[in-house]
Amino acid sequence: MQVNLITLEKQQYLDEWSLTTSQKAVMADLELQPIVDIMAADDHVIAKIATRLFFTPLTTSRALTWRQATVKHALMHPDYYEWLYQFTTTTIETVRQNFWELGHESASYHLYNKSRLLTQYLQAIGTILDKPLPDHPAPALQQWYQSLDTLFNGQLEPMKTFLRQVLFDHGYVLPAHLATNLDTTVDEVIDVVPPHRFQKVFTKLKIHAQGFEIAERDDHSAKALEHYKNQAVMKLATILVNVYQEVVNWFQELRLETGWLVGVIQLSRRLPAAPRCYATLASSMEAQQLINPLISLLLNQPAVANDFLPVQTALTVITGANQGGKTTFLRAVGLGELMAQAGMFVMATCYQTPPFEMVLTHFKREEDQGERHGKLDDELQRMDQLIHVMSTSSLVLMNESFASTNEHAGSQINFQITHGLLEAGVTVIAVSHQFEYTQLVQRYHCRPYFLVAQRQANGNRSYHMLPAAPKATSYGLDIYHRLIR
Repeated sequence: MQVNLITLEKQQYLDEWSLTTSQKAVMADLELQPIVDIMAADDHVIAKIATRLFFTPLTTSRALTWRQATVKHALMHPDYYEWLYQFTTTTIETVRQNFWELGHESASYHLYNKSRLLTQYLQAIGTILDKPLPDHPAPALQQWYQSLDTLFNGQLEPMKTFLRQVLFDHGYVLPAHLATNLDTTVDEVIDVVPPHRFQKVFTKLKIHAQGFEIAERDDHSAKALEHYKNQAVMKLATILVNVYQEVVNWFQELRLETGWLVGVIQLSRRLPAAPRCYATLASSMEAQQLINPLISLLLNQPAVANDFLPVQTALTVITGANQGGKTTFLRAVGLGELMAQAGMFVMATCYQTPPFEMVLTHFKREEDQGERHGKLDDELQRMDQLIHVMSTSSLVLMNESFASTNEHAGSQINFQITHGLLEAGVTVIAVSHQFEYTQLVQRYHCRPYFLVAQRQANGNRSYHMLPAAPKATSYGLDIYHRLIR
C-alpha cells in the first residue's frame, strides 16, 4: 500500500528527522519559521512535514510536475483535502486510544488485538472509498484512489467478516498429533470457525468431532490448552501483525501527505492571489516580478516585485544603497527557491531554477558576548561548516559576509571563498557593500551579474533591484540626514 499523493516513488517520511545545523541557519536567515507557522496553524504534524519538505528539494521535472498538479488541485478543492486530512487524523487517534500492549503478549492476544484495530481501519478505508472525488482529480489523487479501490474492491466485507470471526473466537480447526516422546504437537490453524459451523467444517475435512471438557479449576489443563492455541495461531497472528503495521504506516503517510497539502492551502489563503506561478527546472535561475511573501504575511502591505535574470552565470552580487531592500530581496530569492523545489507555488509571475540539491545561507550575525572568539572567527567557522556539507549542486546565499573586519581584508576573504565555491560548481548570490570585492570578482573573470538597490534622486529608496555596475558608495549619508531631520 502506497500513498504517493505528492511523491512519484515511495518515500519514507515516518522516520525520525530533525534539522541540521545548516538547516537551522537557513530557517533563521530566511525567516522561514513564520511561513511554517502559518502552514501548520498549531498542528505539529503539518509543521514537521512542511519543514522537512522545504529541505527535501525535488530535482527532476517529472517529480516536480507530479506534486505541482496535486497542489493545484488541492487549491481548487480545499474542502476535500481538508476533510481527508482531518478524517485520517481522527482515525489514527481513535485507534491509538484503543491500543495498549505491555510488551509480552501472547500470540492469541495479538490475534485478538490486531483484529480489533484492523477492523477500525477497514471501516475508515470504506468511508474514504465512499467519499466522491472532486472534479478533474490530479493524476496522483486518481491513481491513489484507483489503487485503493482495486486493492479492496469487493473485499472489505469479507475481510471484516473474517476479523469478526477472530474477535468472537468461536474456535479454530487445527491438526494435532503425538510426537515420538508422547508429547502433543499442534500445527498451524487450518480454519477460523464461525459460530454454529463446527459440524460443517468437520464434515468438509472428513474428520469426526470429538470433544472434552476441562474442569472448572483445572488450571494446568487450561494453561496447556492456551499454550497449544498460541502455537497454532502464531503464524496467523504474525500475518495480522504485519498487515496491521502496513495499514498503520499507510494511514500515517496519508496523514503526512494530506497534512502538507492542507498547509499549502492555509498558506495560500494568507497570501495575495498574484503574483503566483509554478516553477520549472532549467539550466539557470530566472524570476520575474518576484516578491518576498513575508512582507504580505507579517507587515500586511504590498511587497515590491523585482526581476532576477542572471543569464547563465553562477554569481550574482547585490550592492547599492543602505536600507534599500537588498536583504529582503535576497530572502525573497531564498524563499522562492525553497517553495519552488518543494512543489509549491512561488510568489512571482515566472520562476525557473536549476535542480539544486540544497540551499545554504551565510548571513552576518550580531556578536555574541558569551563567545570567546570574535565575529570574523565565527564567520569563518560557519563557512567551514557549510563547505563540509554542501554539494556541487548547491545554492549559497551570502549576506554581508566577512563585513566584520576592514574593507580590504574582508574583500579578500570574501573573494577567495566566492572564487572557490564557483570553481566547485556552486551557485552564489551575495549581498555586499565591499566595493573592492566587486572589483575583484570582475577582474578575475567570475562573470558576475550585478544588481543595485535603487536610490531615487531625493535619497528615498524604491526597493527595486536594477541591473547596474556597483558604486563605491552605499549612500549612508542619506540615512544620517533622514535621522537628523
